[in-house]
Amino acid sequence: MRKVLSLIVLLLLVIGISGCSTEELSKNSETPTQSIQIENQDNNEDSLDIYSMDDVYLFLHSIYPEYSKDNFEKWNVSYLDVTEDGFDDVIFTSTYGDGELESAIIITAEKDGFREISRYIPLSKYANNMEMKDGLLINNTRTGGSGSFSEYMDIYSYDGQYINVSRQNILVKETVENPSANYEISSTIEGNLEDFIITYTKKNFDDSQCYVIAKDRYVLNENLEYNKIPISLDNSALGFDSVFTGENLLETIQYFNDNLYLFEDELRVNYAKEIFNVLEEEKMVMTEWGNFITIPAEYVNLETMNYDISIMKSNEPETIILEKIKNSNIFTLVKVYYADQGLVQDNGFNVIINGYVYSMLQPAYEIMCSNDESFNLPFLKPDIYFTSSYMSEKVVTMTHIVYPNVVVENIDDIEFFEGKDTWKTNLLIRLNILGKPITP
Repeated sequence: MRKVLSLIVLLLLVIGISGCSTEELSKNSETPTQSIQIENQDNNEDSLDIYSMDDVYLFLHSIYPEYSKDNFEKWNVSYLDVTEDGFDDVIFTSTYGDGELESAIIITAEKDGFREISRYIPLSKYANNMEMKDGLLINNTRTGGSGSFSEYMDIYSYDGQYINVSRQNILVKETVENPSANYEISSTIEGNLEDFIITYTKKNFDDSQCYVIAKDRYVLNENLEYNKIPISLDNSALGFDSVFTGENLLETIQYFNDNLYLFEDELRVNYAKEIFNVLEEEKMVMTEWGNFITIPAEYVNLETMNYDISIMKSNEPETIILEKIKNSNIFTLVKVYYADQGLVQDNGFNVIINGYVYSMLQPAYEIMCSNDESFNLPFLKPDIYFTSSYMSEKVVTMTHIVYPNVVVENIDDIEFFEGKDTWKTNLLIRLNILGKPITP
């Protein structure tokens, strides 16, 4: 009996020791990793807790007092290592304008405290899904309505100080289902995000036809911005001289835009060059071969945004220029103000290319920039459309665009920027040219 009891006691001791050893092994396998992470986090961030929403809110409220705690609690929170230092940064986004957040906010923790590293990162209505890929920050967005929805990829890079735009609005998917159109455009991406090719395929739901409609190559340059290069699907498009008659510039631009993927590569580049040569000549004629338009200021009404030429003589040089602009389907007369470091000053008159025309010109512009780094547009282009009635000044003051041209709604928007933190910004009011000049 004693032998049996001894055996039972021995077995219980073995089982107890084995169980204890297994638990200890499990603890020992976790503890070193956890302690290293905590130690590194303390060394890197000086004990700041990026996961403490109370601490982060106090910092945010110190730089954005307009955001209440109630706003803050409606935002979506995610963590990514945006700075690639081995530690999480916190990202705040929102959909449907919840919490009155219009652009993403990204906070990193450093030895000296929290720091915002985001500039203006616009948020879309239906989705803002952030991810890190190939060392770049991606915002996967979704917009649309009334039977039409589009998904885009916005790509941002970190330069050691701030998040900068590398490329926005790269179409990923588009679905249209309404009485006038019924199709889906999908995409496939080959390569990493430093150099990739995206191919677009269109499927018509009505007849199930499916075919490739476009193919683009995106190459990240030394400025951490993308050069976009169209890839030819065939070589059936005509050259510039076969399309331009001397009086159909808008149609010539439209032809280039419609047939972008049907040019032989060299022909596409030459066509783009010729477009800008003609545009520069037209613009220079309107500005009397100068940089600005010299016209009387007393005939403009900034409240109605009209310029009245009905009391000007038709044979005056200024009147001739204004009538050319009035009859142009490419350019629009603008009143120019220059805003820099809170000061806004009158800067005369100029012409700007119409927004619709510029959207068609963008592929040609990108081709020129890819082939000639020193290329500059010979005219003002609309970089940002702004209205102070529902947009924040951050759209302008935190833009990645150098020397931005901001098209505003009215004179109130000009006054809005007085005292704001602008930097070498052109504020432009579009003017309607009215009336018929007097024949002497």
